Amino acid sequence: MARIKYDPAETPLVNKHLGYTFQPNHNGQSMFPGSRSARKRYPNQNQQQQNLMKAVTQWRNFSPTIQDNWNTFAATYPQASLRNPAIFLTGYQLFCKRNHYCFLNHGITADFLEEPILESLPVPAFTVTIENTTNVLDITANYLKYFGVLPAAGDFVLCKIYPMAVYSGQFFASIELTLEVLAVYLDGLFLSFAFPDPTPYISYSVYLSKPTSQGKLYSGTKTRYMGCFSSKTFLELTDTPGAYTGEAGKQIAVKGDESGLEFIAGGGGGISCADLPTCPTIISIQNQIANIASTVVVTLNISVPPVNYGLLYNFYIVKYESIRPILKPGWHHMSVSDVALLVTAAGGAVIGGGVLKENGFDFWDIPNTAATNSLGFNARGSGSRGWGGAFTIINQEYRWWYNYEGATYGRSKYLKYNAATISQLNLNKGYGLSLRPVKDSTTLADGETGVYFGNNGKIYRTICISGLEILSDAFAETIFFNGDPIPEITNDADFFNDVNGALCAFNNDWANV
Repeated sequence: MARIKYDPAETPLVNKHLGYTFQPNHNGQSMFPGSRSARKRYPNQNQQQQNLMKAVTQWRNFSPTIQDNWNTFAATYPQASLRNPAIFLTGYQLFCKRNHYCFLNHGITADFLEEPILESLPVPAFTVTIENTTNVLDITANYLKYFGVLPAAGDFVLCKIYPMAVYSGQFFASIELTLEVLAVYLDGLFLSFAFPDPTPYISYSVYLSKPTSQGKLYSGTKTRYMGCFSSKTFLELTDTPGAYTGEAGKQIAVKGDESGLEFIAGGGGGISCADLPTCPTIISIQNQIANIASTVVVTLNISVPPVNYGLLYNFYIVKYESIRPILKPGWHHMSVSDVALLVTAAGGAVIGGGVLKENGFDFWDIPNTAATNSLGFNARGSGSRGWGGAFTIINQEYRWWYNYEGATYGRSKYLKYNAATISQLNLNKGYGLSLRPVKDSTTLADGETGVYFGNNGKIYRTICISGLEILSDAFAETIFFNGDPIPEITNDADFFNDVNGALCAFNNDWANV
């Protein structure tokens, strides 16, 4: 490779010419024989590129509300750029930086820091030495990767430490130290932290320079990433030692100040029957479990535990049922044909609302027009979460989603406290409405009752109407069929803008559920 400096009057060559490739540089041009090969990337550069790409992709998938939160946070608490202290990071740049370090410290599979948080850093009461003591960071592999050789005892290195809050990704002022290498071991190089006052929720990204003498250190010395250290408590670091063999009737526990382990008195009690299969208590419990269906439907005539208004769900719970089910196998969200059968069975749209509404005024405002509940549908005025995430019309309307999706809306049926009708609405998919699952097929005859066992352990009543076995209570499940929690979103705007599936209790008050 040759470097070429052109006079101002000469025109530089570009691209390929006579078997050479010409590329601009800060002096003029570089001339390469043949084609310019692809840029060589080191493993750490590939990792950093992946971290950044993942953060950028996630930002693009964020709702406008979350992006606005980051931009507002960046404007309220400005953070200067490292390259130019006069320029401050945007919300996008701040998100990418925080998550880049999150992935760097905890791996590419770490969770995103979605919401910006402002935290205060306790006084960093710790000291750092290069030796192998109790709380250490093994920096051997990274040091060799960047500098090729470990320092010798007596060498000096520049150490930069960047504290970061684990849960918010917030950065604090860097700490710069000049460290003498006190010891190098056969099994590697170690950075030791001494914490008189540990702060477990703060992590420390460590950067070191190559070996140099103390007199040659200056602020511009190049440093490289060595790893991330978090102060740990005794409970986080310690496995139960083999010496703790136990004492009769006692259990091993961590001391209150987490300075070590101790024995504590164990629990007691339980069934005293010598032969459990013949124990009257066990037999009674088994009988209750075996007859739970008749207990729920006949004896109590309520779901267990009782359901008041149920929960409200946005349309995306229905939309994504096939890929992230909330229902048990053999059940589905009410379809267009199911709705038509239900309306017909109730006597049509003009009078059917009264037939489906629970009578009385516990869950409906006066006059609760024409309510008879003759089909056992038990509709209650659970209200909805409407435009912008506002809660409305409790005790005045019952709205439930069924499986029909338009370009910008989902479809629902609704009943009113002052009318006998069954009406239809096309609503924004961010609204929160009730659900009434339907069984794929049933052996029940019209009017017969059954049970639905929910993911939460709830036991719901069901009723057969026009050949459809339908929940006769509003749905109140908080976990998907696979056991994952359904996100509960309490903020109005966040709920309305969610596109992944979410739930809430009316007015965020679980007493309503």
